[in-house]
Amino acid sequence: MTSFVVLLLTVVFLVMLSGYLSVGEAAISSVSAAKAQAFGEDNAKLAPLVDWELAERQKVIIAILVAHNLFSVAASSFATVLTTNFWGERGVFWATVIMTILMVLFADFLPKCIGMALGERNFNVILPGLRAVSVVFSPLIWILEKIVAFFSGLFHVDMTLESAVVTRDEIEQLVKNGEESGAIEASERRMIDGVIAFDETRVSEIMVPRVSMDALEVNATIADVASLMQNWEHSRIPVFRETPDDIVGVVYLKDMIPYLRAGKMDTPLSAFMRRALFVPETMKVNDLFGMMRGKHVHFAVVVDEYGGTAGIVTLEDLLEEIVGDIRDEYDEESAPIVQLNENSYRVKCTESLEDLGAVVGYDFDCSDVDSVGGYVLDKFMGFPEKGDIYRDDDWTIRVTDVGEHRVNEVIFTRSAHEVQKERHTKAQEE
Repeated sequence: MTSFVVLLLTVVFLVMLSGYLSVGEAAISSVSAAKAQAFGEDNAKLAPLVDWELAERQKVIIAILVAHNLFSVAASSFATVLTTNFWGERGVFWATVIMTILMVLFADFLPKCIGMALGERNFNVILPGLRAVSVVFSPLIWILEKIVAFFSGLFHVDMTLESAVVTRDEIEQLVKNGEESGAIEASERRMIDGVIAFDETRVSEIMVPRVSMDALEVNATIADVASLMQNWEHSRIPVFRETPDDIVGVVYLKDMIPYLRAGKMDTPLSAFMRRALFVPETMKVNDLFGMMRGKHVHFAVVVDEYGGTAGIVTLEDLLEEIVGDIRDEYDEESAPIVQLNENSYRVKCTESLEDLGAVVGYDFDCSDVDSVGGYVLDKFMGFPEKGDIYRDDDWTIRVTDVGEHRVNEVIFTRSAHEVQKERHTKAQEE
């Protein structure tokens, strides 16, 4: 009877140890490095153990797997001895059945559910034990690490665990999940997405293109430009010598005020013109933001690969990439994309093609152009006139406003084929 109790308690103890390790494995796997670091910062006593787990995560996982398998095999062996004492050869069968149920339920499934549910909250119970297991099995872990390294080199596969880095995709997925759960507002998600994309957006994607910018000739006087600047409603205007490709500076409206007060209307712009900041159109937005902050300027001239003027960009343009449109008292209340009905959108051709795709939920596969205007010209294969219509399997594009050598506004309408495809996609998701 004494041996029966000892064997039974041994089996129960080994199953509990296996379950304990399963809790630890699930907790470590479900907690990101950033979350673990935050937990360590809030719990000074556990900080050394958290730092150890993050630094040695691969060794910890190996230790858990080794110990879990050893405890499982040992528990099954003792259970077999226990059952054969009662049922003879049939005891092997009953030991297999009973231990399979016990190990799956109490040493694997339930513990892992608990570990994933509690996450870092059970670190104070889990980490000390995992540290002890790692120390006990350290010689075996060292051997297994060498074996892993050999096969990773043999098959050219990186088998190391990345534990200290939260990837961009993970952040974007967290933000998306936060919006879907209601924890993050849609406007907050747009701002976060803007911050994430800030270091990948090129200046050419957000600049005011040359054809849309207002500029002054360097020989003009205050009298010549005072009325123009009032109509343009800008506080900073680029100044060119002969053509807009030869920008020589920038005029600040506030610099004109002393001359206006003194009645010096014949003063040339060159008298108070400031030096302009020139940047390449391939520069990233975050780099330009840092440059503008360092130089204390709010305005830059964007040049193309040939040195010609591609457009202009302001600090406001950069900030709008994060917070959305910033409208002041001079801005016209006209959104670049207006939904007319369920399937139609009025779009300004200066709008980014990527932004239009995000609004309408469609991938406009056209890598050669950035703007809606470029996309329209590509589809029409030339300059369309007002009222012209282009159709394909997915969209109908109708031109509603044109200017000199440019298209100002169009209406995009989903085709019946695209509407049916979208409904089918939504039905599958539901």
